[in-house]
Amino acid sequence: MIGQRIRQDCRILCILAVAALDLGSGYGETGRDDPAPSIAISIQNALPFYGEFYSVPQDARSMLELKYRIPMDWRAQSGGEEPIDLWYGYMGQTIDIPLADDGTLAWLPGREVVDANPMLYANAAGSEGALIFVLEPKLIPWSEYEAHTLSKALRQANGMTRHLFGLAGAAMPRQKAIKFNVQPETEAAILNSDGTTATLSADPSGSLLYHPRQFPKAVRLRLNTRPLSIAFAE
Repeated sequence: MIGQRIRQDCRILCILAVAALDLGSGYGETGRDDPAPSIAISIQNALPFYGEFYSVPQDARSMLELKYRIPMDWRAQSGGEEPIDLWYGYMGQTIDIPLADDGTLAWLPGREVVDANPMLYANAAGSEGALIFVLEPKLIPWSEYEAHTLSKALRQANGMTRHLFGLAGAAMPRQKAIKFNVQPETEAAILNSDGTTATLSADPSGSLLYHPRQFPKAVRLRLNTRPLSIAFAE
């Protein structure tokens, strides 16, 4: 992802979009008394695919979670000593958006805010100002899952990709598995409708992949530890 272009990465977890930046000195009203931020971008440009995602009926995205992360090369203006702040002004108030350790926005502005399109500011420096668009399964980290729920999440992920990217989305590799990020020793029991059981084991990196098509009779997946996080995988 370079400059002001959009690169469509075929992996849904790495779909990046670059929005137009306003990096001059004319930031307007930032809503804060801090020094002028290094990055200022309208929220609609900062959140690629936001509107398109929420235009899909709820029952077609009920198993999907939309997230955004700051680019990896963003760094605090202090040279990394201070955390990066992200904020916007709306209806006379300054709204801070906290960041998780991996740079994911803790929450997203509501649709009424995005429609109003205020500026989003960051006290960060970096060559890129776009936010990274990510689709994740809307699954609570738990030790047991219904197989049809995991399959539904995958169907919705692939359907959303086609919706967002049209013909280009149809050419992208399909998401075929649910990836559980777990402790390396974790195992999962696949309980089948005929009473049999299969076992999956995490690899040394702590990745445990469940491919529904490999277990057509699966009814339930039961892990012996809760996952640290859950994602889609090809």
